[in-house]
Amino acid sequence: VMTHFDQPCALVIPAFDLEASKPTSLMSMAIAPYNTLSDGPISIAYLSGSSANAMALLDQLNERFQSIEALLGTANKDASLQVVEVPADTQTLPSSTSVFISGSIPGSMKISDSMHSKIAGFWRINSRGRANHWADGLDQVITAAVSDTLPITSEHLFQASKTALSANKAISKTPLEEFLTEGLEAEQAVVSGLAFAVLRDMLGEDDFFAVVRAIRAEGASGYADMAVVAEVLDSTIKNKAARKFAEGWFSGKKIGKALSNAATFAELVAAQR
Repeated sequence: VMTHFDQPCALVIPAFDLEASKPTSLMSMAIAPYNTLSDGPISIAYLSGSSANAMALLDQLNERFQSIEALLGTANKDASLQVVEVPADTQTLPSSTSVFISGSIPGSMKISDSMHSKIAGFWRINSRGRANHWADGLDQVITAAVSDTLPITSEHLFQASKTALSANKAISKTPLEEFLTEGLEAEQAVVSGLAFAVLRDMLGEDDFFAVVRAIRAEGASGYADMAVVAEVLDSTIKNKAARKFAEGWFSGKKIGKALSNAATFAELVAAQR
């Protein structure tokens, strides 16, 4: 492991031997008298004088974590969020698992959008960020659903799918389970994301997340793809209209007609009921 201190930055490293079985990238870190509060996959590293505020923030983060866990089940094994207090004007490096707070943690601090997003990411099916993964669209919808941004995300996915269809007519008659084999991997995330957003609207929160839990269980095997997802949808969804929609998009050739006949996401959903 190499250390590099060209500019002041802060990164809290848990107590473990700085060893790796494979070569690692250049790492920058600063050592400071941190205290740490931890609960499950979430921890807060703070400097002296911030213990009460750090505990209050940890309580908020845990409440958020538990509310999503109730919807989606057990988080991924590698789930981790570390909130780090750093001195004001300290430069920090971007991190997929850390959020840095400049200056002392304020007593009135609310969970930031970045913290929300990283906690929602604990349940990401494509947790390793593999390119053109079948779950990218579903992960986007799950994150939006638990972050209360789904209406905006749904309309964005609708408009993006309309644009994709205009640019590539092959989408019109291609089932989602065949997007990869038909060379539509670049369009898979946005169109499948739209399909899952429609299902969320048709099924409601409870039934939709029951479907998501079933898909996550299949995804954990590492062998899932859109064809497997189509089978899970067919066996899990009880609502006849929603099951018919899923069949038409994931296994059938209904995407083009449905997109062409709707001007908004709301119109697309209404046409499926």
